[in-house]
Amino acid sequence: MPSAEVEDKPDLLITSSVDSVVREKEPGKTKKVPRDLKKTEELLEVEKAKADSSQNLKFLKEKSKDLKIRIKAAEEQLAATGLDRSLTHESLVSLSEELDRLQEEIVPLKKKLESYLDLTPNPSFAQVKTEEVKELKALEAEFSKQIGMLTLEMPELSKLQFT
Repeated sequence: MPSAEVEDKPDLLITSSVDSVVREKEPGKTKKVPRDLKKTEELLEVEKAKADSSQNLKFLKEKSKDLKIRIKAAEEQLAATGLDRSLTHESLVSLSEELDRLQEEIVPLKKKLESYLDLTPNPSFAQVKTEEVKELKALEAEFSKQIGMLTLEMPELSKLQFT
């Protein structure tokens, strides 16, 4: 293999250099070489992962700083154009939470109010309703009395019709 190709591929470089060391060493030690090679490859993978994660971390930190700067600039621009603070996300979230709390407080109050809805709005109206109920009871009693009298007269009428 030409050396330029080997330098472009670090894994091949390590493998080829290990192979050359194995050939130069004594034949009895060649059993340890595959184990050492495997350990070296594992260490290489770990190092690559660390390098990748550190690059990712660096990228994310830079991106975070950039976004914070952009957010700050956008907030300043909105404030300069006269943004009402009650329309910001934080304000809307707090208002929503307060609304939820108040709606929970209303439930027992509505139940209590329902018990009072049957009451009349003023005392004079209540007196009128009471008088109406009394009159209805009196009329009902008179009506029952009249029906009772009719049922007493009915047997005499039924005897006359069938005889």
